[in-house]
Amino acid sequence: MHGNCIYHSHKEINFVMLTFTLLVVLFASPSWAALPQFSWDTLPVFFHSSNTTGIYNDDALKTIAKFKMATIEKWMGYDMKNIDDEDEMVLAMRAIKAANPKIATYFYMNSFKDRPEMTRMARELSENPSYYLRDSDGTRVKNGGGFYAFDLSNPDVRQWWLNICLNATKFANGDGCFCDSSQRENSSFRPKPLAEKLKNWGEGMLNLTRDVQEALGENKLLIGKYPGQPYVKAVQIESFEPTNDSIVSLMLGASHGQVVQAHVPISIECSSDLTNYLATFLIGAGQYSYFGCGNWNATGNDTRPLTWLPEYDKPLGPPKSTGVYNSQTGVWSRLFASGTDVLFDTKTNKGTIKWSQ
Repeated sequence: MHGNCIYHSHKEINFVMLTFTLLVVLFASPSWAALPQFSWDTLPVFFHSSNTTGIYNDDALKTIAKFKMATIEKWMGYDMKNIDDEDEMVLAMRAIKAANPKIATYFYMNSFKDRPEMTRMARELSENPSYYLRDSDGTRVKNGGGFYAFDLSNPDVRQWWLNICLNATKFANGDGCFCDSSQRENSSFRPKPLAEKLKNWGEGMLNLTRDVQEALGENKLLIGKYPGQPYVKAVQIESFEPTNDSIVSLMLGASHGQVVQAHVPISIECSSDLTNYLATFLIGAGQYSYFGCGNWNATGNDTRPLTWLPEYDKPLGPPKSTGVYNSQTGVWSRLFASGTDVLFDTKTNKGTIKWSQ
């Protein structure tokens, strides 16, 4: 599920051209800027999780409503009996929107994996044998994680996927869909389909993202997984680390005018010291970049995904420029209008933030 970084820290980057491009994006207003909300006043943050035991209580909803974006994951209501997770996801989205009509909400979908958590999709897939990706002998293909794959070269499959996204968005009064695992190439398929089939499958993935984003329209988003991914207007960096690679990936998405979600690895406790992660984000963030932390699902009274850090309320203000890189010291720096000053050392992968008081 993790995307490969476009650049590596040992490769030379043309910072002059990158900075120029980012300056254009940083202070421009995209034509689709109506969604989601964005402000430099404080750290822009997003929520991405679910509750396996069902709908969120009022306290949880009040916290989620403070974020600018919220995606409800596939485990919503998974421990409940005789319900489809998709229905619980829609109900959660509606409840969040009722708590804050201005928040942008998104319905989780996997681009090609038959996930058992998506109970209705799994059932409909089993009822349509032609929807499975198969090898030359007709054997159903699994990915490296052991999940059967959708045959995205089949236009009926893409239409099925699109309809689910549009219907969920409509009934939830939502703002789009999250498209997980949206890479065009997959070397983990077993048994391995013929090369021509894999090529057509990859083109199907591209067609899927294009058709769904077009169907969603200008003011709604399909969230992909890789900065610079064609056609999608938003992407998530799923495992955002305190590294130069993450800074450049974040900048890449911003340079394409994309909404970019930078999510801390789910193994990291949100209540711990996140200074290095926050500094990495603040160095690379552009217009419509958002920071996120938390595990993908919680059970019962597990409030880890609902952590609201003190840093989320500290003054920030628009950046004075894009991140400035010193090639001699290997240190990035950036100053924000409030006086908040950020440094990130690529040799030690350590960051410092002097927050404005």
